[in-house]
Amino acid sequence: MLDKGKPAWFGRVMGREMAEPTRAFDRMVVEVMRPLNELLGSIIARILGTDVSEETVRLCCTSIIGQCAYYYNARYVSQLFNREMSSPEEIERIAYHILRFSLKGLEHYSGGEKA
Repeated sequence: MLDKGKPAWFGRVMGREMAEPTRAFDRMVVEVMRPLNELLGSIIARILGTDVSEETVRLCCTSIIGQCAYYYNARYVSQLFNREMSSPEEIERIAYHILRFSLKGLEHYSGGEKA
């Protein structure tokens, strides 16, 4: 979503639809966003184990998606961080940070903690 090139166009369209939905939004939710969310939820559920509630999985999904959405929206204010956020190196750094941060958060729940 942060890339300036053509591969990121779909993420930008999704971001735009979430900010200002058009008639295409409902279809996008059914055909794209819901399946991706279900995939993320299945990955999170597998990491957390069998003794985890659907609510906890939902909250964890929302937290991870929220991090991605933040960086997507913050690309316009990258001067706050004094760095360009669309370089391949910075995109990789952000993705790795979200991964590490999220896995540490999921450790909290996989240790028997409940939401």
